[in-house]
Amino acid sequence: MTRMLVNAKVRAIKAREALQARAAGDAGQGTLEYLGIVIIAVILVGAIVYAVGEFDLDGKIAKEFESIGEPNAG
Repeated sequence: MTRMLVNAKVRAIKAREALQARAAGDAGQGTLEYLGIVIIAVILVGAIVYAVGEFDLDGKIAKEFESIGEPNAG
């Protein structure tokens, strides 16, 4: 009976050590995930700035104001 209890305790200790070793391998994983999110956000902001830079809003507004005074062709 004592041998059975000792074996059970040894198995429990080994299982706990294995879980701790596996958990130690995940250290820093959250940091990498946040870094990935930040990189994606920077790429999206850069794409939006580039797209807005290509869009000539002032020119379109000026063209519409000029067309207000022109007579309709119909």
